[in-house]
Amino acid sequence: FISSAKKTTITLNLNGGNCDTNEIVTHYNENYELPIPSRPGYSFSGWYYEDNKYESGISKFTDDILLTAKWNKYDYYISYDLGLDNVTNDNPQNFDYETETFIINELSKEGYTFLGWSIDGNSDLYKTVTIEKNTTKNIELKANWKANEYIVTLIPGNGIIEYNTISVIFGDSYDLGVPSIEYYTLNGWYNGDDKFYTTGVWG
Repeated sequence: FISSAKKTTITLNLNGGNCDTNEIVTHYNENYELPIPSRPGYSFSGWYYEDNKYESGISKFTDDILLTAKWNKYDYYISYDLGLDNVTNDNPQNFDYETETFIINELSKEGYTFLGWSIDGNSDLYKTVTIEKNTTKNIELKANWKANEYIVTLIPGNGIIEYNTISVIFGDSYDLGVPSIEYYTLNGWYNGDDKFYTTGVWG
């Protein structure tokens, strides 16, 4: 026979967590309630003595006991909108609360200038983004770009052309024009051995 007056103490090892108490006094055969602690970056898995999990209920303790909180790390994710097709992104995709501070680097793509990352829909742009240790949220990043502008110098040989330079935008249509020279037709515009059509899309 165990008297209901039998008193035992549950000591709580918070194991890095936070709680209003770290000790509970119970009486045999009476209700007791275990608190739910919190810990940034972790979900609470339960109170354990060795491999045995304990929950609130009717006390059957006959001796004092030490219960330890167990935790599971949250995984946080970085979602990327790269803004353009065929962009290589070697930046990390996820992290957790204990991940050391790291940097999201800028991107590159031929014909475009990387303006920066916008974070979680905000308009401010950052060439790199620092993810601090102990961050506790998912992050949305969008890559912002500007198509490069190029100045093309035209040398018409013995021909006559309306303009000697034109501005072209990468990915946009262009028209280099056709110089006029009596008794000749244009074979093409050349940069070294590279031939450019009179019209087309630059890049």
